[in-house]
Amino acid sequence: MGRYSNWKTKLGLIAVLSAILVPVGLYTFGEAMPYLNLLSVVEDPQNMELTAMEVVAKEYDATGENWVSAIWRLDLNFTNPLNDPVIVPRASLSINYMDGKLGNGWISEDNLIPGKTTQTVKAYLKVTPGNAFDAFMTAFLKGQPLN
Repeated sequence: MGRYSNWKTKLGLIAVLSAILVPVGLYTFGEAMPYLNLLSVVEDPQNMELTAMEVVAKEYDATGENWVSAIWRLDLNFTNPLNDPVIVPRASLSINYMDGKLGNGWISEDNLIPGKTTQTVKAYLKVTPGNAFDAFMTAFLKGQPLN
């Protein structure tokens, strides 16, 4: 006979595990909820709007004449239409435009957005000159759609 073959022992083991795991699970679910709420917010593209772009750093080649990369700060207004808070997590991201990669970026910190509010989230994007960047800037400066 095994160690846990008695039904009383099995019931006691289940009770102990439940007493430990249920509160931990409820706490974890409650802590994760603002992150999970983000999924329903980003489903609607109107909930995120690019309001400003600014070059915050440039890197030049050895001659000092040609730039080889630039870091842009992107101000993104996130609107939370829910009653519950949403967290936009710190993240690494890659932005593609047309057939190429526009750049790699990041959001450096978690951003808590209370319910029914709009808040600016700062993201950073490192771009390099090339076909994707040239096409993006041409469309952007001529006022054409960016999709």
